Amino acid sequence: VNDAFERCTGFARDEAIGQTPRMLRGPKTQRAELDRIEAARAALTPVRAELIHYKKSGDEFWIEADITPLLNEAGEATHFVSIQRDITTRRRAEEELRLSEARFRLIADATGSAVWEWDIQAGHQWWSSGLAKNFGHLPEPGGQMPTVWRANIHPDDQPRIDAAMARLLSGESDQIDDRYRFRRADGSWATVEDRAFAI
Repeated sequence: VNDAFERCTGFARDEAIGQTPRMLRGPKTQRAELDRIEAARAALTPVRAELIHYKKSGDEFWIEADITPLLNEAGEATHFVSIQRDITTRRRAEEELRLSEARFRLIADATGSAVWEWDIQAGHQWWSSGLAKNFGHLPEPGGQMPTVWRANIHPDDQPRIDAAMARLLSGESDQIDDRYRFRRADGSWATVEDRAFAI
């Protein structure tokens, strides 16, 4: 082990030498990932894995490990070298994002409204289930643009909505607050109040 191992885990070199990686495992260390690592080890193939490990203090941390066998001239493994990176910050950020998105979707469903989000750079639009529940339309697969929404805005209202969207995209305004007619899937017309905010 190197100095970074000592800093990351809290175990001194003397405590680690002679041990196996099991010393870092604990209740949440993923059995499926350990099985995958073991299968690669048995096959003498390199493997990359992400695992929950435990410091000497008992605190959890996430590592990304690249594990590579070192073979002798007979093709037998004599050592396994593991390069590990602490990815705790990244995994926590990913989990916070996942929870935030889950909360957002629950709130969107609870309002009974059709809620949308448009990622302008990616050209992707997400709709809540309210689009289908309230208007009978399903969003495009993969959130592709242009959307079913624009195609069903009343033709007389379209120029006004396009102009409002252009002001939003240019930064001239930071929100849209408008009413327009929208065709339901059954052909009837709904009056929609749309409030959109730029982030």
